[in-house]
Formats: sequence, structure tokens, C-alpha cells
Amino acid sequence: MSTRIHISLIIAGGVGLLVLAGCGPGGGGGLGAAFPTISRSGGPSPVSYTIVLAQLPQADGFGPAQQLKQQAQVLFGVEDIWLENIQPWISVNYGHFDQQIGGQAMQQELMRVRQLYPQLALGPYQFCYLKELPQPDPPAQAAWYLLNNNCYYTLEIASYYNEPEKGYYNRKTDAVTAAANLRKRGEQAYFIHGRNESRVYVGCFGYTAVLDTWQGNIQIRQLSPELNQLKEKYQFHENGMRVFDIRRNSRGREVRIARPVQLKKVEMLSMEIPF
Repeated sequence: MSTRIHISLIIAGGVGLLVLAGCGPGGGGGLGAAFPTISRSGGPSPVSYTIVLAQLPQADGFGPAQQLKQQAQVLFGVEDIWLENIQPWISVNYGHFDQQIGGQAMQQELMRVRQLYPQLALGPYQFCYLKELPQPDPPAQAAWYLLNNNCYYTLEIASYYNEPEKGYYNRKTDAVTAAANLRKRGEQAYFIHGRNESRVYVGCFGYTAVLDTWQGNIQIRQLSPELNQLKEKYQFHENGMRVFDIRRNSRGREVRIARPVQLKKVEMLSMEIPF
């Protein structure tokens, strides 16, 4: 987890500052094997990249996007300028590159684009950058895809994201493998592939599994016994590794605490996760 540092403030019951997060080997209690650790890929990257030139609002951006596409084709001397609809934007992209992110040819082309980019005169709020394109989804049963099920609540227990600097591009395959491993253990396990991250879930609960009541301005949340038991069974993983948060207690001592899994309302995930 060297590429991710999580910092936030916790104020509750005398617990002080959450200063950083770390990872450890797969989860305890015999559950760690459910989460495959990331595998190293050798040779050329199986991931494709493009250079984003601009993002324009979908509402009235198609005409300007077409015009920008033609300008860029002339400026850069290439035909491979293409449009991508990513709600709520239209992205104007340059090229398809299959080399690893540090590939010399791709980096040289990115530098050339940046040198010529001011001639497009797009203003101070647009800039060009390298973006990973979605990989094809690996084979998996349709019922394992969370959004294909009639679940109101679920528990998010793991995430996988590619790490090009480590030669790792298998986040989709590993998320599906994690769901398969959990199902072999008898769990209702699911996955979702977003544009940049794959997530793993357990449990499919109706709206009655969570009861929210209020006492004045204080919200009290009660979970069904089944949901609460499942919540206590797992801790959160990233790329096959357990995640620990380091907090400072009221005495200033660092306390290493396993990151809990996250209760999710399924209908909100389609807005939370970029697709």
C-alpha cells in the first residue's frame, strides 16, 4: 500500500488523530486466503493508456468536442483523436498506448503533446494528462456482479487497484478470484468493476436489516444479527493485504487498529464508483 496514505481526523470517545494507514498480510482467522495478493506481471503492460486533452460538459459539449478533435488532428499530425462519453463529460482523447506507464516512447509523446498543448488555447481550467483505459472484464458469473442482484445493503470488504509502477495490472481478475474464494466458503460474495478500481462485497440484505432511529440530534443505528455477525467477521483489505489504521489515544500513544468493513447502500454505489 505504499502508494496510498490515508489521513483523517477522528473525534470520538477520547480517540485522537488517525495519522496513517498501513497494510499487513492477509486477514486472520483463516480468512486471508480468500483475498489473493497482487501478482507481478512481466513484459509489456496489458493495459492501454490515452492522453486526455480536455473534458467538456455533455449538455452542450458535443459540438465543441468535435471542433477540438479536428484542431488536435491538425496540430499533432495524427488521426487518432477520439471522443469518449463519461457522464457528465465528453472526453477528447489522443492516442492509444500499450506500453508500461514508464515506457520511453509514450513518455516522449506525452512531452510533445504538452509542448504543443498551449496552441489549442483551451483556457486555464483544461490540462492534458495520461489516463488508463478500462481493461476487458474477466469471465465471471453474472450473479456475482453486485448490481445484478436485488440487494438493499451489503458490506464492502476489499478493493483492488492497478499499480503500474509495480507491474501490477490484474485488479479485475483478482477481485473476481476473491469473490469466488469467498463463495467457496459459503458467503454471498460479489464484485463491482469501476473505471479505476474493483471492489469486493459480502452479504445481500433488505432494507429492514438496518434500523436508524434518532434521540434528539443523535442517530442510533441498529443492525440485524446476521448483518452484525458478518460485519464482525471481516476486516478491510486492499490489494490482498489487511489495512490497519494507526490512531493516537488520549495518552498520545499509537494504537494499531484493523480497518473495519463498510456498510453500503447498494443504490448509492452507482453514483459513488466511477464507471
